[in-house]
Amino acid sequence: MKLKHLVRFSAALMVLMCAASVPVGAAAEKKTVTAETATETTTKAKGQTGTSKRGSSSLSKQTTTEAATETTTKAKGQTGSTKRRSSSLSNNTTTTTEATTEKVTVEETTTETTTAAVPVDALGVPLKGVDLTVYNIVAAAPENKWTPMYAADWKEETVENNDYVLKQRDVIFENGDHFYMHRYTFKKNDEHPLSTGLSIQGSKIEIRYLDANGNWYMSSNPENAAYETMYIDTDKESLIIGVPAVYMNDTTNQTLVRVPEQEKAVKITKEDGGYRLAYEFPRNTRVMGEIWVLRSKNKLADWTNAKHFAALKQDLSKERRFCWDGYYFPIPSNYKPFAENMLYRHPSNYVGASFVKNATLSLPAAKELGYVMTKVCMENQNAQGYWQTGPQSEWLMADFAIDAGFYDTRFNTDFAENLLNAYKTYNDKQFLEALVRYGEFFKSHAAEHSYPTQNGGLLVEDYGHTKKHNKTHVSLNHQLAEINLLYKMYDATKHQPYLELADKMLLAIDDTKDQWVLPSNNLNYALYYTGTYNTMVDYPYLTYNDLYTTRHLLSVYFNKSSDTVQYLMDCKMQWMKANGVKGYYE
Repeated sequence: MKLKHLVRFSAALMVLMCAASVPVGAAAEKKTVTAETATETTTKAKGQTGTSKRGSSSLSKQTTTEAATETTTKAKGQTGSTKRRSSSLSNNTTTTTEATTEKVTVEETTTETTTAAVPVDALGVPLKGVDLTVYNIVAAAPENKWTPMYAADWKEETVENNDYVLKQRDVIFENGDHFYMHRYTFKKNDEHPLSTGLSIQGSKIEIRYLDANGNWYMSSNPENAAYETMYIDTDKESLIIGVPAVYMNDTTNQTLVRVPEQEKAVKITKEDGGYRLAYEFPRNTRVMGEIWVLRSKNKLADWTNAKHFAALKQDLSKERRFCWDGYYFPIPSNYKPFAENMLYRHPSNYVGASFVKNATLSLPAAKELGYVMTKVCMENQNAQGYWQTGPQSEWLMADFAIDAGFYDTRFNTDFAENLLNAYKTYNDKQFLEALVRYGEFFKSHAAEHSYPTQNGGLLVEDYGHTKKHNKTHVSLNHQLAEINLLYKMYDATKHQPYLELADKMLLAIDDTKDQWVLPSNNLNYALYYTGTYNTMVDYPYLTYNDLYTTRHLLSVYFNKSSDTVQYLMDCKMQWMKANGVKGYYE
């Protein structure tokens, strides 16, 4: 999600928090006033209408309790007791009239006028359109029942001198742990590199990293530092440091080209009271250098716990990189631009997502890196509400006239689930806001780019773009992943349109049941594919795992089952066993 979205919603929530009313006299009772009380909210996307009814709903206990200004007018000698309340909504103002009649000497009538706080952005402008829709869905969602709020102080700034421009990001967690990332771009060429580094305290050291074969290596000798992401522990501190990365200073189509011959390993030397970690970057206007560090006075991982080793076994040095603006992945050969050592910014965040899932292992390294990575990637959400793939795919261009900057439903769905898990793990509503914004986009995509089935189901196209393009195919794994996400979003928000869309998409699979199974019992990868570029062979076990998840969610959330889902699972299982496939859920 772009930072401006976070500012808008943060400001809106703060306005409601600060707008608490002070009730008058005998009317000093706790009230919650919302922009949706006893009203019907209708969300419309192009070609689609979704309606959600809520009666007397509250926004958020944290943000809207008594979020109103009340004016009570009483006639001389009047008091109030038993009340009858009616509400009307007009021009963002709720006027509440309370009439009370008691059998006393003087008939008394109390009238209260309540003005509801209107959600606004950072500039005080009332939210509207999708911003208001997202705000209302988030505000009406049940309180996060999973975990207490996770606090982190996030700061970004740019420092400039005659030699270079330094962008720096600092995140201070509530326990004092510190993550930072630096990106250097240079103003002039110099044969002497920029040498810098940091010092850590301690009298003894342990250095761990993944070797060339992906196995854990440990040494107490500083000379054995390597060109890898290193996990360093002394008797005073713990630290994780990424490789000092060097990239060409060109980010066309959200790509980076590594310059491995200019990337040097961090050097560790003993110094008074501790150790010096030194690294360098070439002073060259054609390149930029990056480094990230997480450090703590406490242990970031328990190296006696096998689960911690497994959770941290991630490639962040060679093929995959966590960079200033997101998670970068080796670019496929059929993408444009393409070059040796080129990486592209992936719409999803698989390493960060894994860290978030493992944050419950009492593993600070995973919890803190997962938070930072997910937030950085979240801010790449575009104005439409999705995370685009920057390069052009030759396949998508050839078959569907889909250009660079396209929408991939599977990658986006995977990252959206990362956001949901992050919301549950950190209780930070910015993750829920980005998720709901994506949900609103997906609803419009499903309405405009889908195939209706005989009983009213919807098969949703795999790809999209803001530019006009040809209709695409529908693959089973994409459809299932989207269904699973929508069910989980409904569980988290209770927003009815998510449930309704998921049910329609599942109905579409029921309607096309016989088209998904091949004579070999393997599953048909996709329907409605008329191109010639792709072979369209189903993944060995991914689709089975998606079916497994669908079956699980139907049982846990709704206490029901699907004969179609079970049938497809049984067919795929026969094929997997016949072909020696492993890796599927059991």
